[in-house]
Amino acid sequence: MQFREIEGYESVKADLRHMAQSGRIPHNLLFEMEDGMPGVALGIAFFQYLNCTQRDEEDSCGVCPNCRRIRSLTYPELFFVYPVVKAADAVNPSELYFEAWHSMLLEKGELFDHSDWLEALQAGNSQPIIYAKDAAFIEDKLSRTISAGSWRAIVIYEPERMSKDASNKLLKLMEEPPQGSLFISVSFHTERLLPTVLSRMQRIELLPESPLAVAESLRRRYPNASEASIERAVRRSDGILTRAVKQMELSGSAPEFFLSYKSLIDALFQRKVAVMKQLADTMAAKGREWVIAALEYMEEGFRYAFRSEVSEGTDDAEMTREEQSVALSLKGVVTADTVAEAFELIEKAIYHIKGNVFTKVVLFDTFMKLTSLLTPAIKMKQLR
Repeated sequence: MQFREIEGYESVKADLRHMAQSGRIPHNLLFEMEDGMPGVALGIAFFQYLNCTQRDEEDSCGVCPNCRRIRSLTYPELFFVYPVVKAADAVNPSELYFEAWHSMLLEKGELFDHSDWLEALQAGNSQPIIYAKDAAFIEDKLSRTISAGSWRAIVIYEPERMSKDASNKLLKLMEEPPQGSLFISVSFHTERLLPTVLSRMQRIELLPESPLAVAESLRRRYPNASEASIERAVRRSDGILTRAVKQMELSGSAPEFFLSYKSLIDALFQRKVAVMKQLADTMAAKGREWVIAALEYMEEGFRYAFRSEVSEGTDDAEMTREEQSVALSLKGVVTADTVAEAFELIEKAIYHIKGNVFTKVVLFDTFMKLTSLLTPAIKMKQLR
């Protein structure tokens, strides 16, 4: 992985290059970021730059033996630790899932997130963790002699998922790592790390890219895509290219998203709990990524409805006639008093589904809470 292969984050790349060129390399790096940002890719690119035998001021060469082996994830001094499932009896839990990790990284490159890892793990509804045995694995790797002038890296993905025993053991290893050894941690929730572990790390914060930068990336990747689809993906991405790309890949599912959204609105107006239960089951069967995208579509639907509440009509180029019709049906229902809470309910649902909570249960619970929220206004509308 070379820096040039990672889109954006130019200031972070410059900081990493400066570290390498100055020789002032921290032994414990922490990328603080939101899920979907390219922390793992940046860490690998930095490690490749350190070990490249023909690097220039901007990047590793990409062709020397070290670069080729790091790119293929076969370099003997590059190790990964990540949360896994159903591995309590394994001698080395991370190694048990190395093929899944290896395949995901090679396929996705910089563009993966926690949901992709759950899918690669075939985690079902299990919550992945980093076991204490992985700390023993790290200790074993650090105990081995490394060639002079070379670097060894331990990349820890989601260290906040370490068990308490694993955190305590890792702390001891971080206090005095051997010369030439580098910890690269990638965390979405640094507040969950032990303060003593966090204090050993040099933190690098990744921030969202600008909407303009994300849009330009999408235009390069999807030269035949409509501007409307690109703008919609950018708006839902929160400045994270991985999310924008997933939106583009699922853009063909918009008619299905609309049908799910309309079914929910119809069930809300008719107060049909059984229909909501069936809708939750049907949506959950389509998979985590589809459900998340569908919920984001529903957020957009409520946003359109609120826009119709505060402005004249719903003449919006982003909306189809069918979407405008649903928005008008919600006039007087989705108001300033309810729209923020509706968004919060959906965002919580997305958060829990990304965290691998049982999707059907989350969806049905969210639909019932939306019913409680919106029913008073629906009844008032029906009485007029």
